[in-house]
Amino acid sequence: MKLTDRIGAILVISAKPRIQSSVRSALTSKYGRVLTAETVQDARRAMEREKIALMLVFTPLKDGEEIPRLFDMADRREIPAAYIVNREVYGETAYRLAGRNIFVLAYPLQMDQVVQTVSFLHQTQLKMALLFSEEERLRRQLQDTQAVCRAKCLLVEKRRMTEEEAHHFIEQTAMNTGLSKREAAQKVMKELERE
Repeated sequence: MKLTDRIGAILVISAKPRIQSSVRSALTSKYGRVLTAETVQDARRAMEREKIALMLVFTPLKDGEEIPRLFDMADRREIPAAYIVNREVYGETAYRLAGRNIFVLAYPLQMDQVVQTVSFLHQTQLKMALLFSEEERLRRQLQDTQAVCRAKCLLVEKRRMTEEEAHHFIEQTAMNTGLSKREAAQKVMKELERE
């Protein structure tokens, strides 16, 4: 299974068919689907209809003034990008785009640099996905803990249980009803609100 089968296609935006062809040839064997576009407008349409994993933008483009809007769209969709510009504007461009999900490269560059950049962006994307997944797991765990703590506090307050008895009560409720501890705690809180 190719990488892009799981995370989407790589989008190469260049007005030069030679660049499109070279990049597609260099990336297809490792990454699978590589789509091409000649203009920002074509790229935006491709982003609307396809799942894009990352994109490479080679300047100049006919509608180059639209590139900031393309990058805004990529940001909203959390699509990392490599922006390849002329060496004369590299410093200013890199400074202007600092802090965004855009990796700036300067012409001239070798194809192995393009491949390494795609690999870097891919690895970064995978690491970010793992971090977001872990963050979500921790958020759910915190919410579970908060619900159980609130239910225990209410049991201590309203039914005069000890903390240990309240904890045991919530665990028993979860086992008896087939609910998770969080769901059992929420059930207990609803019942206690009616008392």
